[in-house]
Amino acid sequence: MPRAERLLMVRDWIVRTLLLLLLCAVLLAQYGCTQQVKPVAPVTPKIVTQTVTQYVAVPAELTAACPVEQPQSRTVAEAVRVAVLARTP
Repeated sequence: MPRAERLLMVRDWIVRTLLLLLLCAVLLAQYGCTQQVKPVAPVTPKIVTQTVTQYVAVPAELTAACPVEQPQSRTVAEAVRVAVLARTP
């Protein structure tokens, strides 16, 4: 490639780079000159208080301990039986 063509290519590259930098500068200036929008303050909710005047007791059947099935022997079948019983409500 002759020297003159290489110089034209370099000059074109420089011109493209300068145009891109100019475009970036214009966009940054435009972004900086936009109108600043004030943020809207959130509305805080009104605090509501409620006093509890009566406590409700929990029924005894809800607080009773659940029966736990214990294995009768040390076999795989017994372990499976206990596991299946533990899964069902």
